[in-house]
Amino acid sequence: MNRTISNINQAITNIMGNDISLFGICQPVVVVEQDGESKYPALVSIDGEAQYVFMDDSFLFGGYHKLINKSFSKVAGRGRKDVDIAIYELAFVFWGFRSKLSLEELSLENKILPAFPASIDLLQTSYDKQSIFNSEFKGFEYLLTPDEILMSIRYKVQERYVRSCLEINV
Repeated sequence: MNRTISNINQAITNIMGNDISLFGICQPVVVVEQDGESKYPALVSIDGEAQYVFMDDSFLFGGYHKLINKSFSKVAGRGRKDVDIAIYELAFVFWGFRSKLSLEELSLENKILPAFPASIDLLQTSYDKQSIFNSEFKGFEYLLTPDEILMSIRYKVQERYVRSCLEINV
């Protein structure tokens, strides 16, 4: 999965140039303070350190991937043996600034969609930036400006899932 996301990010970099900020799989981080609880997206390292990943006006464009769910299935393999597959549903949440990109939402979407290989199922694009912001953040009151673009693309990736063989003695 990480290789697939790295390939998408590299393809987006090739399309958009180097003045961008892309991250891998991020997750919500909840912070509890005296005045309440807040939540924001972050890249969490293996040692538990969280790096804030959201809109930064020092870049033209930025984004991160968000794992929504993972399911399992079987597909017909060679002969009589079925093959286990894992199906990941993700969202690529991305932002930019109209004035810096000289693009509006549909043009930006059309520019980056080729970064997703044909083996990936594209499911849906959301343009409702305030709804996306409210979903990604909790405890923050922020009104997005008309210059700020915030969108998400939901997609599915299928990978072969190899089960470990366990011997059960009865």
